[in-house]
Amino acid sequence: MNKLELDRLDAILNELSEFNEDVRSFYMCNDNLNMHNTVCDMRTDLISALEIVNDAENRMCH
Repeated sequence: MNKLELDRLDAILNELSEFNEDVRSFYMCNDNLNMHNTVCDMRTDLISALEIVNDAENRMCH
């Protein structure tokens, strides 16, 4: 995995950590619209992270 991929994964993981806190607070306030939007953003970031990891894994295994 190269430095750019590691930096991107680190940024994504930081965002996901912040999203987790947002979801908790939206849940406590029963703010379904903001929670839905945040969960959609989390999903997008998780897909991006998986793509980075899969690309790196494919390069190492082939």
